[in-house]
Amino acid sequence: MQIIVDTHYISDPAFAVIAWVRNVEAEHAEHEEHIKKENGGHLPEVPAYDYLNTRRKAFPWGPNSLFFNPHVCI
Repeated sequence: MQIIVDTHYISDPAFAVIAWVRNVEAEHAEHEEHIKKENGGHLPEVPAYDYLNTRRKAFPWGPNSLFFNPHVCI
């Protein structure tokens, strides 16, 4: 019986976090679809600010960041 009680200390917060993340992701997807609908089915271009993506030296693994995803990142 003690093992079942102990697993609730891990599983209950984990389920709460998973539910929260799912809700946040759903809100983000809904917002992204709204922005696409306003702009003719495409996301608007991100302004090329001078202070974004400034690097003093190259990454050892290539030109992109470690967590670069070509399907999501611009």
